[in-house]
Amino acid sequence: LRLKKNIQPFSPVLDKLAQLQPVRFDWRAAEFPAYHFGGGRISGLIAQEVERFFPELVAEDERGYKTVNYSDLPVLMLQGIRELKAENDLLREQMKTQLQTQATELAELRALVKQLAAGRPLVASTRH
Repeated sequence: LRLKKNIQPFSPVLDKLAQLQPVRFDWRAAEFPAYHFGGGRISGLIAQEVERFFPELVAEDERGYKTVNYSDLPVLMLQGIRELKAENDLLREQMKTQLQTQATELAELRALVKQLAAGRPLVASTRH
């Protein structure tokens, strides 16, 4: 912390991350030997798609070919996880409140059913 300045939290990234499409592909190694592509199937992202949402993750070489800086992607994904957790926590709290309300209403209904079963007149709830 002492070695850093201008520290700023990330803006929301989850919606942008969700629009990135991971793909599997083969390099056109025979056509571009200067790039020394490895063989075999690769998993990754298309730089032009990444650039639409995260231009800071894409670089362009002297020939105009774009590359993705994958080293920054885990930090963005961590931010996305934080956003999902915050949303999940909010939904859990809302659900908990709703369940408590429903439990109270169910208890009131049970009490009314007991009154009816006992042949007593209904007593209106003061909650409503």
